[in-house]
Amino acid sequence: MYKEHNEERFIIEVLRSFSVVFTITVLAMILAGFLISHFASEIQSISTLFAFSKIGFSYSSILQITGLSFFLSFFQVILLYRFFIKMKFLIRFIIFSIASIFTISIFSIFFKWFPVDNILAWILFLINIIICFTIGYILQLLKFKLGNRKYNKLLDNYNAQRA
Repeated sequence: MYKEHNEERFIIEVLRSFSVVFTITVLAMILAGFLISHFASEIQSISTLFAFSKIGFSYSSILQITGLSFFLSFFQVILLYRFFIKMKFLIRFIIFSIASIFTISIFSIFFKWFPVDNILAWILFLINIIICFTIGYILQLLKFKLGNRKYNKLLDNYNAQRA
């Protein structure tokens, strides 16, 4: 029974993470599509993701983002929250980042999100990914610090009541 409950919880964690990752990814892609259609329309002919940017995403692009979101959510639950919990957070985050970059690169090549032989596109991709993961890491550290403060305050209140 415990094993079944644990498996259900794992599935719920992956689905919850998927919801967040998918939503954030779609919102980021909408923002990128808006900016590209208004300021860099030449990119529309290079990337399959932004081919329909003024009229919206194609069903194919949405399914590609869905698949990527699932993989990233799976990595997130496995590496950051589940089985590697005793490892230092920075190490887990680096492994998660490498797995994510690898997966995003595979999706980019397979679905032709941008040309494989365009070095500038790959450099900009890596810069963008590094910036996004750095922001994510900082936000996660802030979340940890705020959580620690909250629990330390609760512990202090509990100890004060017992004294």
